[in-house]
Amino acid sequence: MVHPNVLHAAGVDAEEFFRVRIRFRNRSHVFFNVQPRRHPVAFRKRRTVSGTSLIRPMYISYNWLRELTGTTSTPLELRERLTMVGLAIDAVEKIEGDSILDVEVPSNRPDCLSHIGHRSRSCGNRVWRGAPPSKRARQGSSAGGESLTSVEIRDPDLCPRYAARIIRGVTIAPSPLWLAKRLEEIGQRPINNVCRHYYYVLHELGQPLHAFDFAKLVEHRIVVRRARAAEKLETLDGVERTLDSQMLVIADAEGPVALAGIMGGAASQISNVTTDVLIESAYFNSDSVRRTARRLGRIQKPHAALNAVPIAKTFCEHKPGVSS
Repeated sequence: MVHPNVLHAAGVDAEEFFRVRIRFRNRSHVFFNVQPRRHPVAFRKRRTVSGTSLIRPMYISYNWLRELTGTTSTPLELRERLTMVGLAIDAVEKIEGDSILDVEVPSNRPDCLSHIGHRSRSCGNRVWRGAPPSKRARQGSSAGGESLTSVEIRDPDLCPRYAARIIRGVTIAPSPLWLAKRLEEIGQRPINNVCRHYYYVLHELGQPLHAFDFAKLVEHRIVVRRARAAEKLETLDGVERTLDSQMLVIADAEGPVALAGIMGGAASQISNVTTDVLIESAYFNSDSVRRTARRLGRIQKPHAALNAVPIAKTFCEHKPGVSS
């Protein structure tokens, strides 16, 4: 750097040379039009690949998370903690005594697409207060599930595990008020007591479930297979879809009743006259689910990428009259 005395000896004004004042006085009168720093255009919006966002929104209920973890952090403190571990929080909204955190979950963190997935991040090194779900199936009546239904997996490369449970004597009714309120707070519309319970399991544990009207399954059995070329399926949104041989479907003895990991079929959906329900809990190949969603022009649901650890398929049955 040129010393000011050298500039003065050469007859050069130091202020004109440096364009800033060197003395500890007022700032220079020279005006610099400095533009505010902005991120490049490519990073000012969520990146997408083939129409599917790499960032998935997840709404976390503060009260729900506090019940599971016993955290004493406030919603704003929780926001800071989650931000520090790499989860961006778009907003914290207060709704009727609760606070809802809008969490941006990257596509490589499907473990954070549930309330349980945030328990260690919300309570630090504290022990999780809630008891983990039991892995033992509840004992049913003397007639085992195998005598009522069967599950055949014809394409284990796309579905290594498919577990089914039959619940008999179900009464379809509106969702309980506490359940409806909790799901509405995180953007889920209450339908009935069966559908809302498996959405509750999804948002708490991160395990997707699906319910079929057992009486509507031809021969009361499940076949997990690739679709046949040009096979048709009307999904729950009322759209008839044309399938190809690379798409995985859940079928009965006659034809497909659901798109694996994406959406159920209209023909087997739960209705007000349903009395027996078959609950599905399965592991589907996530690449296959994404390919099918793109080919059918449907954005993949956040829970479709969640997969359980593959283990042997099981069948079991509740006692009659016990609903989920």
